[in-house]
Amino acid sequence: MTQHFWLISDQDRAVELGQQTLAIATGLGDLALQVAINFYLGRAFLARGDYVRAIDLLGRNTAMLEGDNVHERFGVAGFPSVLSRVWLAWGLAERGEFPEAIAHAEEGLRIAEAGGHTFSLIGACFGAGLVSLRKGDLRRAILVLERGLGLCRDWNVPVWFASAASHLGYAYAQSGRIANSLDLLQQVVEQDRSVRRTVDYSLGSPGSARHVS
Repeated sequence: MTQHFWLISDQDRAVELGQQTLAIATGLGDLALQVAINFYLGRAFLARGDYVRAIDLLGRNTAMLEGDNVHERFGVAGFPSVLSRVWLAWGLAERGEFPEAIAHAEEGLRIAEAGGHTFSLIGACFGAGLVSLRKGDLRRAILVLERGLGLCRDWNVPVWFASAASHLGYAYAQSGRIANSLDLLQQVVEQDRSVRRTVDYSLGSPGSARHVS
């Protein structure tokens, strides 16, 4: 339910349910449930702009998920060790803490590549691309986001399409490739409408590319 309310941008409800779940998981000493809810709740805090609490929760996961746990999924679609680093890097980048953000994003890429898990690798590409985009490194952002989007299409993983394509579209706009940008961003808007996904919707709006042009 925390995941559901995050997707439809009801972040207050996502946080409320996530905190209830975290209390239960902590009381039970259930590692798998703690890992999953740290990730889902961390994303909800990030979507609300509460970077301090998001970084704290996601940082807990990166600390716990070492050694034998680094390639465990704990009921999450991808490796939590990778996905937690993706959103942790995002939060750090939004605060301008780029050296640490880049380190976490690149570590996520290394873990995903070593684990040979496509879903996790797409997420890692998104994380690395997003941090590079926030830092203003358009060449690096486009390189890794194109890799991630290519994997989305080659392996038919539509769940990552909106995240990868919206940020790649923005990177294209910033680099002057307006036609490419608008094409991608329009695809994102159409997909999001079809599945009623509204989280981060403004990041994929074609209006942003038109504004840049």
